[in-house]
Amino acid sequence: KQFATSQLESKIFRVMADRMVVHLLLLSLVAQIHSVPISKLRDFSTLTWDSDCNLAPRRDMFCSGTRSNGHFHPSKVVAEDELGKSSCDENSYLQTNSATATASSSQSKKSTKNSVKNDQKGKAMVSKSETSVPLAPGKTLVFYNLFVNEKTDVPRVAKLVQQQLRHLDVELHDLWINSIGAIAEISQLADSLGPWTKNSHFVHYQRGGENLTLQDVWSYCQRADVNPNQVVAYLHSKGSFHDRPGQHEINEYLSIGAASKDCTLMPKECNVCSSRMTPLPHPHTPGNMWAAKCGYVAKLLSPQQFEKKMFEYRHSSKRLQNLPAICKRNWCLGYTRFSFEHWIHSHPQVQPCDLDPSSYAHGYFLPENLDQKLIRNKRLQKAPRFENISSYRLKDTCDFRGEDLAQQFCGEDLAQRLEEYDTLYHEKPPESWFGW
Repeated sequence: KQFATSQLESKIFRVMADRMVVHLLLLSLVAQIHSVPISKLRDFSTLTWDSDCNLAPRRDMFCSGTRSNGHFHPSKVVAEDELGKSSCDENSYLQTNSATATASSSQSKKSTKNSVKNDQKGKAMVSKSETSVPLAPGKTLVFYNLFVNEKTDVPRVAKLVQQQLRHLDVELHDLWINSIGAIAEISQLADSLGPWTKNSHFVHYQRGGENLTLQDVWSYCQRADVNPNQVVAYLHSKGSFHDRPGQHEINEYLSIGAASKDCTLMPKECNVCSSRMTPLPHPHTPGNMWAAKCGYVAKLLSPQQFEKKMFEYRHSSKRLQNLPAICKRNWCLGYTRFSFEHWIHSHPQVQPCDLDPSSYAHGYFLPENLDQKLIRNKRLQKAPRFENISSYRLKDTCDFRGEDLAQQFCGEDLAQRLEEYDTLYHEKPPESWFGW
């Protein structure tokens, strides 16, 4: 009896050991695919295969996801970044292979479907030929990405929406709302929309991500009937997923700039305008809210193409291989979910302007009362507005200590920036480019 039991235990142990080896091999494969150190994946407990024969780690390895036909569809692998904070937020929520939309506006109460087609690699792509966004001649068309995770979040997010939209003017703006998640009807926002209840277009997606709304911006500007000087603006409900200290202030700060009359009427020397533009560690507006001219937006790769191209560039560039490891991380280079923040300033013909005259460089934590100071002290100027590149360096964020003390921050390598432009757009910047 004891002998038989020991033999059985031995077999069980061998089977468990074999499964553990396979399990770790699969996990290392997932980590390699997503460029995440295996030690930083949150949970090693389960792997499964989804309905499309894709390897799918369990839900708590990801920012979020949904189940379809009993299978979980992940969005992004969760990794703890170097600051000990999760890299997840609402921007990477639920990128799946389909999105169902219901639309209502003051002109139409019909339900519609915003179809999503798959590219060769199965990534969700919004069909630009089926974009139904109406023209907004003479106004800035504001695209608002509204995310609400749970029904219990609706009251809190409704206040956030009210806060953001009070910066819009019905005389200057038209509003297109892409609602993702728990807010399925415009009536759920109750009094938060104010005059926008009857003056906006509302589309609901059960699942989706920031890329859906950015794709709508890009698709609208591709249309032949859109004036190249038409200004479009992008806002999103930053803080709706993570209700953390400081989210209210950065949301307010970004919304003030993107919705401002200064950006709506930006001069010809500008084609992108925001509260703050920074060239480091890659050209972007921290928090990703801005206004831009359609003539410029039309030159960009689509958001989905850009995300894919940046991922390929990260893993194929010989120039990048010679840079410090930290400069190849997603938030320092502007790929994976950070590609959406990098996208609007990614073209060599970008002519950025910003409004904030303070010494704030970038990052998601603002100096005290900076959002309120911006209301009183907006001053539009070509960006980057600081003459010395070192003014944009942030300690312990994409910085390194090499032998060359004059160059200690990711993104300062001119050759790498030019290589990225050539890889993405096959162009060199004009003489007026900010980086020369």
